[in-house]
Amino acid sequence: MGKAIGLLLAVVAIWVTVEVYTQGVSNAFGGRLAAFTGDGGAPRGTTAQRVGAAVGRAHQERDERYDKLLTD
Repeated sequence: MGKAIGLLLAVVAIWVTVEVYTQGVSNAFGGRLAAFTGDGGAPRGTTAQRVGAAVGRAHQERDERYDKLLTD
């Protein structure tokens, strides 16, 4: 019985981890975790959305530096 409870707890822990990783704390479980983290601001988005935004900003900054070098 103890092994079954331990296995169940492990499965639940993995499920919670995956949910928070893919949805972000603000959106995980319908946003129910946001109250515990004090996340009062706008939702940041999922991990993939944040990475995509960061890559887009990096490309834009590179383009601006490149254009500045060409015009000087």
